[in-house]
Amino acid sequence: QREAAKIDSEQDVSLGESLAEDWVAQLQAALPEVKDQTDDGPLLIFAIDDVDKIPPAVVDWFTNHLLPKWEEAGLTERTRYIFASQTKPDGPGTRLLDATCGLRVIEMPLRSLRSNECTELAQFLGDVSPDGENLRTLSGGHPGRLLQILHRAVALPLEQEESANQVEDEPASENILDGFTAEETEHLFRAAYLPEATKETLALFCVPRQASLAFYWIRNAGNLADDRPGNAIALREEIRSRALSLHGSTRPEEASEWKQRAEYHLNFTKTFPNPRDHWIPLRLSAFRCFDKRVLKKLFGEEEAEGIMSYVGGNPDFFEENSGTFQMLHETLGLVRRYKEVMRMNEEDDELVSQIAEAWIEHKEETESRRARLEGERDDMKKEINGAAREMLNLDELKGKLLKSFLNPNRLKPHRIINFKGSSVLLLLGLLTIGLSIGFRDMLEPYHALAGILLTLFGFFWPMTNWSNSPSIKGSEGMDRFAVETQQRMLKRRIMGLKTRANFLKSSIETINETIEEVDGELREPYLAEI
Repeated sequence: QREAAKIDSEQDVSLGESLAEDWVAQLQAALPEVKDQTDDGPLLIFAIDDVDKIPPAVVDWFTNHLLPKWEEAGLTERTRYIFASQTKPDGPGTRLLDATCGLRVIEMPLRSLRSNECTELAQFLGDVSPDGENLRTLSGGHPGRLLQILHRAVALPLEQEESANQVEDEPASENILDGFTAEETEHLFRAAYLPEATKETLALFCVPRQASLAFYWIRNAGNLADDRPGNAIALREEIRSRALSLHGSTRPEEASEWKQRAEYHLNFTKTFPNPRDHWIPLRLSAFRCFDKRVLKKLFGEEEAEGIMSYVGGNPDFFEENSGTFQMLHETLGLVRRYKEVMRMNEEDDELVSQIAEAWIEHKEETESRRARLEGERDDMKKEINGAAREMLNLDELKGKLLKSFLNPNRLKPHRIINFKGSSVLLLLGLLTIGLSIGFRDMLEPYHALAGILLTLFGFFWPMTNWSNSPSIKGSEGMDRFAVETQQRMLKRRIMGLKTRANFLKSSIETINETIEEVDGELREPYLAEI
């Protein structure tokens, strides 16, 4: 990174390419097994810290020169990358992620090292009996800082031993304040970084037992500090200035770390000045988002009411979205940094587990509620379709009835033809037949045929009558009043169906809005990891 930062990619491309070729060649020389192109070859891992702070020139060299040479050497498929950053990278860091991993990035939140893990790392590096709690305090659980502290401790054992074995007649060590022992100087160092200190706040810089010893020694000395409300003490300005100056000159890395811890603490107490309310933001910082329901489930009715009252009274710290609340990003970062320096993260493990269980239960209930709402919506849609078909049929029937009643042909007389027997024609026909038979010599055969025809007409003589015919089926015997009554009944039925359909449509809109709210709840888990 140091060499790449010196390269101006626009002015000297060849230098970047040469540096990349040399880098790959040195790796292959140091690890000849990387040239093995079979499946038995080693897996290569790049571990790059502080990706959010990496210079653009380094990213340019890495993506434009090293990665192409890396691919030419056939090492791309067997390479993996581990990136770490305090904040989500953007700009150059994003370009580096895209060039190396593309869309195959797995994001993992990393917690600080615990005291027992600091102990294990110190023992691994050769420290026989390390103080894990003190190491965590000095490093803040940051692996890189812890390694710096451990390497410095291993590199300077002889100097520390000589400093501890100074004889009484030798001049006082430069690491000790005039007039105080080494232990008392350490007490003053710890108390100097805060304008007001308590037993609890001194634990920012040491283990609780040492913090308690420092607090009571300074308070009981009588001439080192002034008492402050809330069982606190404030070092006198002259002593505080000397302590800060000496600590910064003799142990600059530790002084910088302690200054940062003090700044986190002061920012927190300035943002949340009431100590009685500190537990609320500390608890809520374990959530990604929360609502009154989960607070009641985890903390009980009374505490949930107190938390919601606090949230409502501090709109500068929280934002609301459809009944769900989130701590603002800046406030959340401040609280989490404070918890980190106060070593409160370990206390969150049980709470985080409870929050995760509450979210899983809430998710199952919400999904069941959503399925029930969708079922109700489908039933309403079916009922609306049925009502529409029924309204169409009723409207058609209403039109037919009215058309039938208003049809002018319904009032015209109709001719009715009936076939009845005629005695006159019957007698005349029979007489004609008899005469034609009796006087066949005188009469022609057609007289007999005429008699037969007259006889047939005598049996089937048509009779015509005029009368009013009945109306179409469904309205027989109806008068005007009956038809108007029928029309009103059908109209009321149609209006009732329309009203029901409109109500169902309004209900469907309400259900759709509720489903959107439910989907919003599912998109906002209580924990970011869910």
